[in-house]
Amino acid sequence: MKKIFAIFILIFIALSFNGCTVGFLGVPDAFKGYYQSEDTILDEETYLFIYVATGSLTIYLSIDGDTNINSSNRKDYASISPYNIIGFDYNYTFETGTMNGTVNFNGREGADVVIQENSSQTTIRTYCRKVS
Repeated sequence: MKKIFAIFILIFIALSFNGCTVGFLGVPDAFKGYYQSEDTILDEETYLFIYVATGSLTIYLSIDGDTNINSSNRKDYASISPYNIIGFDYNYTFETGTMNGTVNFNGREGADVVIQENSSQTTIRTYCRKVS
């Protein structure tokens, strides 16, 4: 009788956890790569890039096609650790001391990105397509 009761409790616990949606830290490796905004940001030659690697995000501004974060064309960047990114499935939010935002992946093709600076009213909304 004790074994049947224990099995029933284990099944109940497994079903309870299966129905929960839990947020995870970081971005999964399925979305690894460079993403570039389709439209320019701030001026006529600057694009927004996001780079996803090992759960973290790096957001930077550079010229068209520049997937080298260390290049001299890079204007500004922010590295966001997996501990500052929470999400599930295709939707991820991040927050740092200077900015917050969301990245909503649409499969592995691209992502809708919204970034807002904490110290100002500047908001960037753009679609970034995966370039590599």
